[in-house]
Amino acid sequence: MAGGGFGPGPGTGKEYPGNLTPYVIVTCVIAAMGGLIFGYDIGGVTSMDSFLEKFFPSVYKEAEGG
Repeated sequence: MAGGGFGPGPGTGKEYPGNLTPYVIVTCVIAAMGGLIFGYDIGGVTSMDSFLEKFFPSVYKEAEGG
């Protein structure tokens, strides 16, 4: 039978010395939200001509038809 992702693994207890505190949960939620917000924001930059010309000249030349 397959095991779950959130329950304790095989063994008798915790295998790490840390605790899951409210501070840890809030920090993880804020980091995840920031990743979602700024991760989607980067998509427009990678299609800008100036970005492609500076960092990926071969892709820029191909996009221009050269």
